[in-house]
Amino acid sequence: MIEKVQQGIDTRAIDFLIKYGENFSNVHHGKKVGIDLFSYATGHGFEEKALELVDAFGNFELSKSFEKMTPFELYEELGDKLDIFYQVVQKSLDNGWEFGFHRHDKEHSRVVTDRILEIMKILGCSDEDAKLAIICGRIHDLGQIFSRKEHPEYSVKIFEKLFGNYLNEEQMRKVSDAISNHEKGSAKRKFEDELGFCRGDFDKTYEKLGRQNPLLWALVLADKSDIGRDRVSVKALGRYSEAVEGDKHIRKDALVEYEGLIEDGHRIIYNRGRFRDEFGEEMSFDQWKDLFLNLQGERLALSAVSYFALNLDKNRFVVRLENGENEGENYQIVFERNKNPFNNKIGE
Repeated sequence: MIEKVQQGIDTRAIDFLIKYGENFSNVHHGKKVGIDLFSYATGHGFEEKALELVDAFGNFELSKSFEKMTPFELYEELGDKLDIFYQVVQKSLDNGWEFGFHRHDKEHSRVVTDRILEIMKILGCSDEDAKLAIICGRIHDLGQIFSRKEHPEYSVKIFEKLFGNYLNEEQMRKVSDAISNHEKGSAKRKFEDELGFCRGDFDKTYEKLGRQNPLLWALVLADKSDIGRDRVSVKALGRYSEAVEGDKHIRKDALVEYEGLIEDGHRIIYNRGRFRDEFGEEMSFDQWKDLFLNLQGERLALSAVSYFALNLDKNRFVVRLENGENEGENYQIVFERNKNPFNNKIGE
């Protein structure tokens, strides 16, 4: 799995990953799955060994200072230097789940990074903000090496080790805040807390959220809109029908042939494509739509929150569901700025 040491990464990290990387236990909803070889082999607790590995990221070096690097240079360099860790992330997740876990590999990192850059470009961001966006996209899921449930916290620890000597305090704050809050539960709580502080005033809520840290909402929108069959784990492909039935994450990805943000990011398209070929059974477009919305409803609402926080002059966010077998049979959900997106009753 690991053939060479990546330049600029402490060899202790590489050695540690070679020894333990394929057997990381992961934590989901408070329950451990897989085998915890950290405790077995070392006599120490999982967290202590995980933090030891995080510490081994400390000798990471960029080829130039952060200020002198162009966004393109940073994009390429991070993709190359962190490749080994993306491999271990996916191996770790796959070993912890019967059918594997939907892909959080280098390709997912690339898609999220490309998308967050597209979003920030629409907003007219500076080169500095573009580089911070690249860091968010490249690093936001690396903590899954250690834990599925607590991966944002571990991702922040890795980020701090990698970039603590390169970024100023405000830059560190922005990226840490974005990574630590990019998961659905945390981002939703931020929105609901701010809405409460603003006494239900949606305009004030979105203005404050966007002003506090646009990087966070760009990352949430980029990350949560990346679903599709190409994210189904390779481990599941040999047992596709069984995996789709047994794992909601695989089912969610298997429902969509392709997706994308279009028209300046104000709309997401999800296309079901050749659905029967994938599932081996008849299912009407209405049945597919209802199943998709049931699985994906809160993520769509969170995408709307993110869009409104980033675009204070926009009043609607549209999600379009397309029938890949019949172009005339489509469906769309409209989120309005002055209504709570989590009360949209989609999927019911």
